[in-house]
Amino acid sequence: MLRISNIPKEKFIDKKIASIREGLTWLDRELGEQKDMEEVRNVMKRKFEERFHVRLKTGTLSENEKTLTSNLLPKYYSSDWVYR
Repeated sequence: MLRISNIPKEKFIDKKIASIREGLTWLDRELGEQKDMEEVRNVMKRKFEERFHVRLKTGTLSENEKTLTSNLLPKYYSSDWVYR
């Protein structure tokens, strides 16, 4: 979890890993049980629809969306963006 959380080493190098762990959480920890990811996706979709009064539908990206994505990915994967 620490490896992917992007917390600078300086923040925890002099502290115990346990204290960092207390500041992080994940779904299983909060629920006290492991949930099937498909079930989680369905609940998230349903709650999003309820909250925003919309109907989500499964689809594919348009050619314009694919082009936009491929143009934006280099920016958001760059070290300048990630570690700004």
